[in-house]
Amino acid sequence: MEKRIIDFRNRPPFGDFLKGDMYNGYALEYNAHWGDAPSKPLLEKTMESMLEEMDADDVRYGVAASRPWAGVSNESVCEMAEQYPDRFIALAAINGENPFVKGIDDAIAVVDKFILNGPCKGLCLEPGFVPDVKYSWRPDDERVYPLYEYCQKNHVMINYTWGNIGAKNFIELYKPEYIDRVAADFPDLVMVLNHAGWPYVIEHLGIAIARENVYLGVDDVLMPTMPGYELFVTATNRALKEKMIWGSCFPRGPGLKENVQAIRDMGVSEEAFPYLMWLNAEKVLGL
Repeated sequence: MEKRIIDFRNRPPFGDFLKGDMYNGYALEYNAHWGDAPSKPLLEKTMESMLEEMDADDVRYGVAASRPWAGVSNESVCEMAEQYPDRFIALAAINGENPFVKGIDDAIAVVDKFILNGPCKGLCLEPGFVPDVKYSWRPDDERVYPLYEYCQKNHVMINYTWGNIGAKNFIELYKPEYIDRVAADFPDLVMVLNHAGWPYVIEHLGIAIARENVYLGVDDVLMPTMPGYELFVTATNRALKEKMIWGSCFPRGPGLKENVQAIRDMGVSEEAFPYLMWLNAEKVLGL
């Protein structure tokens, strides 16, 4: 069978990823808490085992984003994409915890260097998910608008980490009206919201229906352990079939095979499955 699936949130055992918490205790502790057996790549920490895992369940591409504030540099994910161009896609990220630490001109320079003139396929922004809450920021802060204008003009997709309880003050930081304003002000700017704005589930489903440029990355919210997952299943099967994008959060959680099987077990229809698992990702990545 031809490998088709695109894993939109993957952290392979490569370069700077190996230095972080994920491969040094955090993923093992997380998996133990939820009763998930650790995958072979998590234990062996090799790209060979990662590719074996992907091949076993027809995963064509893994999408991996840099996170400079957490030690995963743009240079490292570019090296990954250049060494494995047929298997991994890189997303760049701004320098500093928010766009104001280094300035908007520096953020635009990142887009120029790593996306427009490099191998990356989009820009990752994390308004709430930063080590210190004092560096959190609102995506509708008009000081960021020149960056959005530049990305819209140059057809650069923006992938937000947007939702979930990993951020401090997450109820305040992920209010749906913040991201909706950006989507309305920049209607030609393609935006993917990883974590799908959870716990504001209904609100973000509504935004994705109303805004043609907004897609929802259901990486760790479309799973039976998450309250509200049934709403994501219904949306995937019906109103938002062409707007939902799957990601595994690898190496956190079960192996890829178990992860994909869980999608089927939760009731994602055969008609919606290709859209969720690769067609929508292909569209936003320009593949």
